[in-house]
Amino acid sequence: MPDIIEHSPIVKVFANNLRAYRKSKNMSQSDLARAAGIGKAYISDIERELRNPTIDSVERLARALRVDAWQLLFSAKSKETNRPLYNDKNLLQDIHSKLFDSDTLSYGQFISDIGDYLNKNSSK
Repeated sequence: MPDIIEHSPIVKVFANNLRAYRKSKNMSQSDLARAAGIGKAYISDIERELRNPTIDSVERLARALRVDAWQLLFSAKSKETNRPLYNDKNLLQDIHSKLFDSDTLSYGQFISDIGDYLNKNSSK
């Protein structure tokens, strides 16, 4: 039996969001694979938390689903805490470390940019 791999919270959030957005668009994994130019097996593995998508794949999947890439990385509320995930410091630090090296964008600026975006778009 294979070892169970312990993933960071962002892997689970991404997998759940990818599946939810795909289903909300009435797309099969094959439909999404064609639209994104990515293999169906790769999408299946991502949704089952068996693979970590590359940044390029995140962007391709977001475009195919007609959502912003950040929407695949954040969930409205954490099932464990029932708090908005964008207030979960550990998750945000994990996302920041996976997307940027510290010379590119500081964690503080990353959080500020997310806050600005959420504030700007909360009235839509």
